Amino acid sequence: MGVRDGLRSLVLRFLARQIVTPFTPYVLSDAFLASEVDKYGLRGLNPRSINLSESSDWPAGKCPIVFVQINQLDVFADQILPKIPGSFILITGKWHLPGLELNDSVQVILGNAHLKRWYSQNQIYEDVPIVPFPYGVKLSSAPQVYWRMRLKKAFGWGRSGVFVPHVASHAHLSGPALQARAQLADVMGPRLKLTSYLDQILRHRYVVSPPGDRMDTYRHWESVALGAIPVSNLPPPLSGLFGAGMFQTDSFSAVTAIGFTAPGCVPLPELATVAHWRKRLREDRLSAGFSMRSPFVRV
Repeated sequence: MGVRDGLRSLVLRFLARQIVTPFTPYVLSDAFLASEVDKYGLRGLNPRSINLSESSDWPAGKCPIVFVQINQLDVFADQILPKIPGSFILITGKWHLPGLELNDSVQVILGNAHLKRWYSQNQIYEDVPIVPFPYGVKLSSAPQVYWRMRLKKAFGWGRSGVFVPHVASHAHLSGPALQARAQLADVMGPRLKLTSYLDQILRHRYVVSPPGDRMDTYRHWESVALGAIPVSNLPPPLSGLFGAGMFQTDSFSAVTAIGFTAPGCVPLPELATVAHWRKRLREDRLSAGFSMRSPFVRV
């Protein structure tokens, strides 16, 4: 590895530990089963996490955090779950599609006595004991988002109004995503470069952020991270992830009206930080009397 590649790796590792991205579940994990980590050369984001596709080791500390890629849940349920010796917290997700789907493997995992809590990206199913976990910002966008996060108080002091960024309409979109684009067609702005787009978020109080091919999107978290309030129409399990930090609407057209306000909504930029979720997972462990230590054992 050259000096430039080495520096890039260090910077990426630092940023991945600051800002929530699709790979935050891996960053927070003690063990993982996720082919995307190696496919995109991201092992360095958390080199201490045990790769369950290569090793029979298991974190020995009580209630370790395990990250499983959505499309590898069948393998996890069939081959790994029966061997797990004690309590664990599960986080599931995937950078690229597919998203979480309810199937037999999900039911098997939910029925396992060792599972203490399950978080998942793009959790859209009601009445299922799986807690939504943020999708986050795109990893390659993290440098631009991070320094704006650090300076948002200086740059965002004059926030006002509603930013309606360009949202592409792809042939595969349907349902709420397609309906939202129809409502916004006449009011959305032009497509912007990333830097200009992020600067616009800093200048506005609200950012119209409809779902895309996933219900949770980069745009939600870019807005949250930079101190704006995203406006969307998410289903209840996922909308609860944002709490008062997002405004839910059935009419994007109404939101774009002059003078729009969202009483009760407040910016919650901490939701986009890895520190927030690390603390939450620590509380999950400690609330059950678990230790944070995580040495290794062979199972």
